[in-house]
This record gives sequence, C-alpha cells and structure tokens, in this order.
Amino acid sequence: MQKGISLQPFATLLTRSRAVTSLFAVDSNIAMLVANAWSFALDGTPAYRIDTSRERLDSNSVVMAIDQCPSSIVVIDGALDMVNEALLFSLIRQDGKKTLILPVGAYANLSLIAPEVWDSMMLVPSEQLVTLPAE
Repeated sequence: MQKGISLQPFATLLTRSRAVTSLFAVDSNIAMLVANAWSFALDGTPAYRIDTSRERLDSNSVVMAIDQCPSSIVVIDGALDMVNEALLFSLIRQDGKKTLILPVGAYANLSLIAPEVWDSMMLVPSEQLVTLPAE
C-alpha cells in the first residue's frame, strides 16, 4: 500500500457500489486489507476468508460456508485465479446478504471469465493503492 494514500475515497466507492452488487474483484495484494477495513467499519468484526484452492470445496460447500460465517464481508480466495466458473455462477445466484471479495492475482485470467459473471461482479480499480517492491 502506498504511503500517504487515503482509503476514505476507496471505502466510499465500495459502499456506494454495494447497492448494485455484492461481488467485488480486488487485487490480491490488498484484498484482505480492504476486506478487514470494510468489515471493521460495518460491524466491528474482521472479514472471513474461505480458500477454495486449498480446500478443494465444491460450490455448494462454499455457499454453505458463506451463509454460516459470522462476518458480513467474506473473501473467497482462489475462485478467480482458477477461473472456477461453476463457483462464480453459484455466487452470483445467492441472495446477496454478504459482501464477497474475490482476490485477483493473475489479471490475464479475468478475460476468461464469462460475461454473465461480469454482469454481477465489479472489478475494483485499485492500481493507485498498490506499490510494487523497488528493485
């Protein structure tokens, strides 16, 4: 995260966007930071994280885990980078009570995701918030 950059405009963008969608694709370098900041601002609890790549969960298990988690902000790790469209379609069909953040590690994979998913998901512009290590 770049020093001196305020998250206030970023948080405002996300809060206003929540009225339109519950699915947000966020750069993986800051996804947990954004999720925790947003979650603490909403209800004083940390965001919950589900790692679909390690746990090899099917879409029904992920949806059940989302419903059972105590936080209103849930990070679903591994769904975008593995281009798991079955899981993505399940997520866009759920009721939308929880805000779901999907970390983006490989931006090239985003073009592989079906347009129907993009109709329900927002790619959060965060390039100005991420700093790459200096050589």
